[in-house]
Amino acid sequence: MLTRSHALAALLITAFTVATFTAAMGPSLARAQDATATAGDADTTSAVEPAAPAEPAEPATTEEAKLTNAQIGLNDEQTLHEEREGVEATRDSSDPYEDPNESYYFLGLSGGMIVLPAFLINLFFDESPSLVQPAVGAEFTYRNDGFSIVANVFYAGYRGSGGFRLPGEPDTDTEFIQSSLSGLMASVTFLWSTEFSKFVALEYGVGIGLGYLFGDIRRTEAYPGSNGGWKKCNGPGDPGVAVTGDGGYCGTNVASADSRGEQYDVVAKKWGDGGDVPFLWPWLALPQIGVRIKPVKQMQLRANLSIGLGFYLGASASYGF
Repeated sequence: MLTRSHALAALLITAFTVATFTAAMGPSLARAQDATATAGDADTTSAVEPAAPAEPAEPATTEEAKLTNAQIGLNDEQTLHEEREGVEATRDSSDPYEDPNESYYFLGLSGGMIVLPAFLINLFFDESPSLVQPAVGAEFTYRNDGFSIVANVFYAGYRGSGGFRLPGEPDTDTEFIQSSLSGLMASVTFLWSTEFSKFVALEYGVGIGLGYLFGDIRRTEAYPGSNGGWKKCNGPGDPGVAVTGDGGYCGTNVASADSRGEQYDVVAKKWGDGGDVPFLWPWLALPQIGVRIKPVKQMQLRANLSIGLGFYLGASASYGF
């Protein structure tokens, strides 16, 4: 049997055990309860409180706007450049298109007709014939952005014959002139252009040049022909059907070369000999207008009209390189 002392000892032991367990576990349980309560409060706050409104974006500064516009412009320019390069890359090697940023060169042959109508010559004479003579040569063309510089070297004929009379002289002083003059000419022409397409363009500009004349001019007295115009006298007083004698047609007052009086197959003196026949002759194209045709990149065709000391109707064909 348990005595009273035994029962009291068992009670004390049980009480000590519970107190020890409570002291050890108490702080852990308190922390777990605090964490649970905090989580609950946070959930309640998140569910109830509304979200804060977003702050408005600050406007871009002037410098930022300029930078943005510059970037846009650069991007656009780059796009255009890429598009242009892409188009150029696809062009055929014979495409006649000309890039305004590039230079083009052509070398070829030219030819035409020099026309000196009587009405122009008669600005300086009372009587003269019309002259039509050929010209042929070579030309070199440099062109950039539609503007061309054309250098020409060519032969030009100034041959012809007919009656000539100085202003104010009587008809009986008319002479029959025979010209064997020719010229070696050099000129430069400046041409602007308006393109209708990459194949065809209108050209317009001016040209100047100078040439050396060689050959002779022969002078002989003349008389009126039965069918109009003027004929060369055979000699003093010949033909007899003409009015002859001093002061008449085919007069007998024969003079030395370039002296006043009747001339019969006399070679006119040149500048170097104290005469009136020039050995230099100007070339003028004021203006020149024409059409340029490029069927392919490597070929250029021209047809033009120029007005200067007469008219020039010309054409040329050149190879591009």
